[in-house]
Amino acid sequence: MQNATTSRERPMLTPSKLDVLRLSRHKTFVLLQLTFIYFLNQLDRYAIVPVNKELEQSLGFGDGQGSGIEYQLLAGPIFILIYSTAGVPFGVLGDKRNKVKLLFGCLLLWSAATTMMGWCQSYWQLAVLRAIQGLGQAGCTPLSTGLIGHLFSSQTLGSAL
Repeated sequence: MQNATTSRERPMLTPSKLDVLRLSRHKTFVLLQLTFIYFLNQLDRYAIVPVNKELEQSLGFGDGQGSGIEYQLLAGPIFILIYSTAGVPFGVLGDKRNKVKLLFGCLLLWSAATTMMGWCQSYWQLAVLRAIQGLGQAGCTPLSTGLIGHLFSSQTLGSAL
């Protein structure tokens, strides 16, 4: 069998130090972007709290003190029910589809809903947009975690997460 070659005859393909550095920089950049998205996700979730009295007064709902049932629904169930139930389907979808495109879509949906909340003229508009905001934010964590899982090795995954 003269076709068999030994490992000495084939050159070893090893990445250059520059390639490793570029890959490392890319991973770090992506990780910083995903961390920033997560930070905004957490911050935006509670952005309604400091303006609750102004919201109630300008849209004419609640008791005007920022503690009425309508505000409690906005801050709690309207957002949380959508957010907590949509996360799992986004995770499953992320395993079957392109995570980057799905994350981009979630970010667009979340950003559009947050922007439109500034133009609300009624409580119900605000409630619907708050639910859409929860839907957009719901995909961010499972999709980001999946992306990090693909980028980092098992040795560095714990530190990245």
